[in-house]
Amino acid sequence: MKINEDPAQAANTIERIKDMMNGERAGGTHVSDLIFCLRKSKARKQGLFPDQSPSDTLIFAVGHAIQAYLVGGGAETKVYKDGVHGSVDWVDEDGIPWEIKATYASSARDIKDSKHYFDQLGSYCYMLGKTCGYLAILYINGAYSYLRKKKPGEPQVQNERAILKVYKVEWEQEELQAKWNILTWNKLEFERAAMWQELPARPAFDWECNYCTLYQTGECPGGKSGR
Repeated sequence: MKINEDPAQAANTIERIKDMMNGERAGGTHVSDLIFCLRKSKARKQGLFPDQSPSDTLIFAVGHAIQAYLVGGGAETKVYKDGVHGSVDWVDEDGIPWEIKATYASSARDIKDSKHYFDQLGSYCYMLGKTCGYLAILYINGAYSYLRKKKPGEPQVQNERAILKVYKVEWEQEELQAKWNILTWNKLEFERAAMWQELPARPAFDWECNYCTLYQTGECPGGKSGR
């Protein structure tokens, strides 16, 4: 038996996965453009960010795969309101939107730390006229601390890795309206700017600068989100 690693075939496979995931995306401004740093979103629209890495593609593919299982292979639901496009992972038989994620973060982490999940789901709820939605998260590595040890209070199942948690999230209508007011104001700023430099250095979340090429290269000074 002869075994030889074939990097070229691995690269070709990843490209096929990327092509299948990309699909058709409507032009214009999307929810995902407006809930994060507007500078970074505008720079991405201008093609200034490198193409996603093979590792990123595979991580996103895991999320797409679990989404396909949870929704039975159904397509995303496209929504549009006040000039903003959205792609809802699933709208169930009761008309409730679901946002589905896969992450390598620990399931021991407080879900409230992932504020962008709720901004995204809340936007879809508002667009669909609902005040509740479901957030389904596949924690690929299960529960662990930074030392890869189980945290107190988490299920102690031997050899457990992947954990799926589903959260029902409910808002008051006033809360959703406030979120939507911020998002549509961001839309005005975002579309008025011709170049990313015209937008304020104001990330939506403090952690964003650490994952931004513009900040790493010194092109953008970064900033604080206040959240």
